[in-house]
Amino acid sequence: MPLDTFVDEAALRMQVVGQPDQVLPVHQEVQAEIDRAESMPKPLGSIERMEFYERAKQAYCVIATGETRVYRCSY
Repeated sequence: MPLDTFVDEAALRMQVVGQPDQVLPVHQEVQAEIDRAESMPKPLGSIERMEFYERAKQAYCVIATGETRVYRCSY
């Protein structure tokens, strides 16, 4: 399924608490998959932890995976 082209950031990750600019390996892997699937770079945006939770509550769907690393949440 392609990412939405009518928004600035179609995919988001939760920011690391206290280090919002830190990009963890799990986020780098998500970014690589997005770029591969879209055949072009589509930057993964980031939002503050509590804002992430609020937005996730309103998501159309949630995909649960077996990923166990911290900050694995993206939408």
